[in-house]
Amino acid sequence: MRIPVDAATVEHLFLYGTLMRGEHAHARFGLSTRAAYVGDACVMGRLHDLGGYPTLVPGEGRVEGEVHRIVDPGLLAELDLYEACDPANEADSDYVRRVVAVPEHGVDAWVYCHRGPPPEGTPLPGPRWRAPSREP
Repeated sequence: MRIPVDAATVEHLFLYGTLMRGEHAHARFGLSTRAAYVGDACVMGRLHDLGGYPTLVPGEGRVEGEVHRIVDPGLLAELDLYEACDPANEADSDYVRRVVAVPEHGVDAWVYCHRGPPPEGTPLPGPRWRAPSREP
């Protein structure tokens, strides 16, 4: 995961938790109109369960999620607040926003990653998170 030379050119988001379609935060932020669904995709990393929501730890493994094209330019600032991500002060942030390549769709996308060492939450056994109330 990386930050590109010109971060202003990144127009996509990779979502893997409560911001995905059908989850509570997707509706809360109006993502169906503020970001256009592109398709399902995978990125490198591992998900950890933090009790009702996941966090992505970059590295080995595979995480399944969704790619969305940002339509509303104010969306990232609102999501930064939701994710407790301050790009100007990462040391005090819960999450950091990074860029990841999404080869399935030929785009780079922003993704919110866990800041620091792997959390105490349980690593998920699979690559896709489901809200506890939506588990099969």
